[in-house]
Amino acid sequence: MSGFKVLDEDSVVTLRSLSKSAPKDVLNNFGSIDRTLNKVNWLPNPFAEVKLMLPDSTSNYDKQNSISIYNAFNFLSPALASDERIWVTLTFCNFSEYTNARWLMPSQDDTDLTKNLLNHWFALTARDRWRNNSISRLWWIGQFVENLENIKKDDAYEILYYNSDLLTSFLGRSTLASYKNIASSVIRVTHKYYFSGDQRKFDRDSFRDFLKLIDLRLGKTAIGSFEQELCDEVIFSLFAQTH
Repeated sequence: MSGFKVLDEDSVVTLRSLSKSAPKDVLNNFGSIDRTLNKVNWLPNPFAEVKLMLPDSTSNYDKQNSISIYNAFNFLSPALASDERIWVTLTFCNFSEYTNARWLMPSQDDTDLTKNLLNHWFALTARDRWRNNSISRLWWIGQFVENLENIKKDDAYEILYYNSDLLTSFLGRSTLASYKNIASSVIRVTHKYYFSGDQRKFDRDSFRDFLKLIDLRLGKTAIGSFEQELCDEVIFSLFAQTH
């Protein structure tokens, strides 16, 4: 394999337009549509062959698939991973079976099909890339976890995939996306007090107050430059004040 080609911008625009006007054709006859689209050289890097685990009645296998996608595309930088073309190409051309299985269509109504396609098959915005697109979300969460410091990766994945509130708090909040030490401390305290027992005790309102308190303290103290042990002390103290 000499490299990796992606759909060009015009092809992505065409697919997005067809997803709005003829979603059934996009889903059922993509092979015919694909022959009319154009692919361009993207990077010389090929990606390792990946076989994603399909969801079943016991698990959606998000953690395992995040690890697989991140490892296959670990040569990406966040800047390169912001290119929508790669994720649209992978979603439609490489991992359509997984995407169909992971994001089951709610109905065959055109409105529902279009909403599903736009949410999970494209990646127009930053929020789409780390939260909605079927494949890019796996990479971005994997990238976030791999860059944490002194943290059990299983703990991080358990938290990030627990619910949308926690995912948004970590990947959608500049404080946690920008400072590895703070993110690591928040993962550690969250797992200890919410996830270490048999029952999950996540409290959305208290957790949001906790994050607001971090932002207030960060405005006065350079927590982002603290060594991990000292950062833990501060973050655990702030958690205690809101719980």
